[in-house]
Amino acid sequence: MALVGITGSHGVGKSTLMRDVGGWMAAAGGRPPVMIDWIGGRVAASGLPLAEHCTMDTYCKFLAVHLQALRAAKSADTICDRTPFELMAYAMANGNASAAMVDLLCEVIETALPAYSILFYLPIEFPLEPARYRSPDPGYRAAVDGHLRRALERFGGPVVALSGDRAARLAVATASLAPVLAR
Repeated sequence: MALVGITGSHGVGKSTLMRDVGGWMAAAGGRPPVMIDWIGGRVAASGLPLAEHCTMDTYCKFLAVHLQALRAAKSADTICDRTPFELMAYAMANGNASAAMVDLLCEVIETALPAYSILFYLPIEFPLEPARYRSPDPGYRAAVDGHLRRALERFGGPVVALSGDRAARLAVATASLAPVLAR
């Protein structure tokens, strides 16, 4: 079983890459992977605010929804278009996470990181397109990205940075993922 995490600030193409990689995995292995997406939408559907308006309850709900989805998919190849790294980045960019919440997020990352076969990081390369749950503020987007990069540097792991257009990102992702799936 491979667990693929895709991480990046909002609006960088995580969901698009997840669908592209998922299609490639299905074609290469004959079986489509479980794709965990729209976690933010599920959190928002529960009435909690997102992005720069997150509360402690938002962080807890995001974590619960994410972990429940991972647990449910544990026996299949899985791709997630969110990781605990984003949660840490948003909490740090928002500046409203308690010390206990930051400690919890560090523990979650330390515990979850070994489960990931590979993590793809997507930097900000394209203009932000408006979307229902995204902050339209490019400064906030950059702040989240900065905190995300610092978290990735701090915790390490099997991180591959992807850049370029959609085809270039997919080419590097599939070349990086092929040996992981062969194990």
